[in-house]
Amino acid sequence: MSGETTGTAESEVDDRAPESAEADEPAQPEAVGKDPAGEGTGSRRPVAVLAMVSVTLLVAAVVFGVLFARERSQRQRAERDLAAQTALAAQRATDLDAVRAQRAEIERKLATAEAQLLSPEAKAAINACVKSYAVLEKTIEDAGRTGYGSGSSVTVLPAGAAPGKLCTAAEPYLAKLA
Repeated sequence: MSGETTGTAESEVDDRAPESAEADEPAQPEAVGKDPAGEGTGSRRPVAVLAMVSVTLLVAAVVFGVLFARERSQRQRAERDLAAQTALAAQRATDLDAVRAQRAEIERKLATAEAQLLSPEAKAAINACVKSYAVLEKTIEDAGRTGYGSGSSVTVLPAGAAPGKLCTAAEPYLAKLA
């Protein structure tokens, strides 16, 4: 039994030993993550990591903020440019419609003018009529100065021309001009 009592006594002594050791020494707070050398730098490591993460996040936020601001300004500039180009395209379309209307009006006037133009035959007929009447007027004027009864014959029309046919041929062309 002495072995059992000794074992019991030792266990009692072992149980009391830590209590007596704690009672003899003043209680000191244990440093979390303390170095074996006892410098205490482990307690500063989480703070340093937290500070580095915070700085990294701050830098990332600033970089993303700057990128966002640049992209937004580029987008706004692109929208302004697009609006300006759209307005310019609308203005040009309006101008083009006006020019097309002017062109159609000019083409209509040209067609009217071309319809009124005289062909070479029409010009020749009108010229012949005008010349024959000019000759007739000169002859009448000369006869008035020299007198009608001089006995000489007066030729008013070119040879082979009928008196009323020269101007009758020019009459349809003159109707076109009126």
